[in-house]
Amino acid sequence: MPHSVFKQLEGKNGRPQTPVVNQLMVFLKHIGTEGSGANGPNQRNTFEIGKGTSGIFCRRVIKAICSLRDRFLFWPNEQERKVLEHLTCEEFGFPHCVGIADGTLFPLAFEPDSEDAPDCSGRKHGYSLTVMIICDLNKKIRYHLAGHPGSAHDNRVYDATSLKKKPGEHFSPMQHIIGDSAFANSPFMVSAFKKGANQDMSYEHEQFNHKLSTLRIRSEHCIGILKGRFPWRRGIRMKVNEKSSSIRRIVRLIDATIILHNILIEFGKEENRAWIDEKDFSDLADGERAPYEDGDELNSTIPGWAPKDERRQQLLRYFKERFFMGV
Repeated sequence: MPHSVFKQLEGKNGRPQTPVVNQLMVFLKHIGTEGSGANGPNQRNTFEIGKGTSGIFCRRVIKAICSLRDRFLFWPNEQERKVLEHLTCEEFGFPHCVGIADGTLFPLAFEPDSEDAPDCSGRKHGYSLTVMIICDLNKKIRYHLAGHPGSAHDNRVYDATSLKKKPGEHFSPMQHIIGDSAFANSPFMVSAFKKGANQDMSYEHEQFNHKLSTLRIRSEHCIGILKGRFPWRRGIRMKVNEKSSSIRRIVRLIDATIILHNILIEFGKEENRAWIDEKDFSDLADGERAPYEDGDELNSTIPGWAPKDERRQQLLRYFKERFFMGV
């Protein structure tokens, strides 16, 4: 069913709209081009359209794509989470995990024209936005939060998510997601161990991080494919100013491309490994995979008074018994 945004308004005179496929091509050219190739003049020369027409087409397509959010971008329900945790255990030997969290930076091509512009000064780029991505082992994005400035720490952005604020609505007992050492541990988030200043990491913690990295690489690939499919993210040529609408426009475009990413994952569109930019990767390494066996403490819930690190300590004891001894 065509979206109403592509229909001629009743009683309105004028030429009929450009065919939807043509408007879609203009939008795909915009998000599939890095740098100045995505701007208005380039679009006008490529498609022989009038000034401002590219923006109109893109806004229409974005609205239509975002209307598909409930179908292609949602947190898995209880039944699907059970399937995800079973598959993750089978392939990676990581029990009760339903997702992988990671923060990434989307560079801004222009300095923000606002008082808080220094906040957008990111860790790797001149100016950027931080986006939290939570995907499953199939590289499908199940949750994201965009709009924070590039200086925002990953854990700060995660604290603003509904997963952190309302875990009971997103996790069944024992279920959790994983992340790197930037995240604070909780019963619902298991992160890598940090290396203390001027200290060597213990063998057990090294092995735990190694085990964690074998699953975390799926998140790295997910983000790499997302940026590779939609190169406009490598330098967002949209000006941020004092008006909140300027950020909303960028966030809405991010939403649309993430929905498109999930559509391509769901319909089996083959990914191109050449798209993955290893500059975005953490220091990860492959590890051995092993099946998960039932009947241990990991099947018990964590009481509210337990330390925040208790879930990770359970996993550490589990891995130590099954994988680390005698290595």
